Amino acid sequence: MLIEFKITNFRSIKEEQILSFLPSTKLKVRANPLIQSAQYDDLRLLRSCVIYGSNNAGKSNILKAFRALQFLVNTSHKFNLEDKLKPNEAFQFDIKTQKEPTIFQIDFIAPDNIRYNYLLSFDTEKIYKETLVFYPNPEGSRLKSSKLFLREDNEFHFGALFTGANKNIESDLLENQLFLSKAVQNKVEQLNPVYQFFRNHLGLSIFHDTDYDEILLRNLGEFIYNNKEKAITDLIEQFIINSDAGIVGIEAVPEKDIPKIEFPPNFPKKEKEKLIEEFIKKFQYQILTQHRLYQNGKEIGLTTLPLKEQSTGTKKFFSMLRLVLEALKDGDVLIVDELDKSLHTEWTQLLINLFHDPDTNPKNAQLIFATHDTNLLNSDLFSRDQIYLIEKNRFGASELFPLSSYTGLRKNTPIEQWYLSGRFGAIPQIYKSLLTQKTQNSPIFHEQK
Repeated sequence: MLIEFKITNFRSIKEEQILSFLPSTKLKVRANPLIQSAQYDDLRLLRSCVIYGSNNAGKSNILKAFRALQFLVNTSHKFNLEDKLKPNEAFQFDIKTQKEPTIFQIDFIAPDNIRYNYLLSFDTEKIYKETLVFYPNPEGSRLKSSKLFLREDNEFHFGALFTGANKNIESDLLENQLFLSKAVQNKVEQLNPVYQFFRNHLGLSIFHDTDYDEILLRNLGEFIYNNKEKAITDLIEQFIINSDAGIVGIEAVPEKDIPKIEFPPNFPKKEKEKLIEEFIKKFQYQILTQHRLYQNGKEIGLTTLPLKEQSTGTKKFFSMLRLVLEALKDGDVLIVDELDKSLHTEWTQLLINLFHDPDTNPKNAQLIFATHDTNLLNSDLFSRDQIYLIEKNRFGASELFPLSSYTGLRKNTPIEQWYLSGRFGAIPQIYKSLLTQKTQNSPIFHEQK
């Protein structure tokens, strides 16, 4: 479970910005119940956070920071000496920050139900600082942190509770490799829960293109084909059948036609090659949807239709269902950019409420997503501390703040109306009348052919 994530000097983020799942103490009535930590009596957490802001305000950069940190933890043990730390993308609109490190600090509860705090400071060449502390207190005792390891440049300090052979790892560790990543590969089992949190319990869906959506659907097709009798497959089918899409059943069949995959320009080469290899092996399946077949107004059987011929919204719902249900099943943190893209608000609310309801979310999964759908700005859906707004200041730096930081708001405050009117900021400042006038007077309408 995520407690808090701090980001400094990354892409459009200059000063430290905090995305927190710690509830505001100001709120007496909540839209959905808090998560109660099993290990720490006084720790309660939000079930979701939604981020609003204009285009280019920095919503996606908050989510990409999770991806950058996850990538370094998962793969830096493989780096060679000459490999650059590409996730370092310092704020470029200030001479000072161009030369300063990116800093990530994440507070979380790992699969072993222990709370950890991990800090990382790095630039494109080296790791400057890496620290990991944890809270090994038994339930009911006063919360105290204990250091596992501290790395500053090439110097290491280990806490009394650290177990494992660290000397060999220190001597072999390159400046661009994380100790956490390297130690797990060298069988320091004490760090496995931390590593597993990043590797298996942070689910990210932050790319935006048709190829990526196609990959998600092929992945779902492979999953359905190989898990025909599993409960989760049946649940996916029930969602589709009962979501007013006109579908009465689904099946997955093998298909040899695998689409070409395009990656973002800065996508790591080694990871790209590995993914392509996995895609060739796994995504050779397509989903067929089943529909009632009629003749002269009488139902005579079923017919199938390739999912690719369904609406964009239906395909998006299919792809999101797998991610959502697996997050719920495993208690993951699911991070989605534009969850609402191509989805009707009712479908989006359905997916969100699965996280908010303890009966459908018994493993305490959490959801983070960015959106432009103001229909979701509903006090019955989100409490104010679950709603984050982001905007750029006059220096071009993104600033993130929860709606609960505003005073004077009540339960019946029309949040959507106030947001659209600009009372909270975080909306584009478009000079509509000026642009209309410029368009009207443009010579493009008077050019001689």
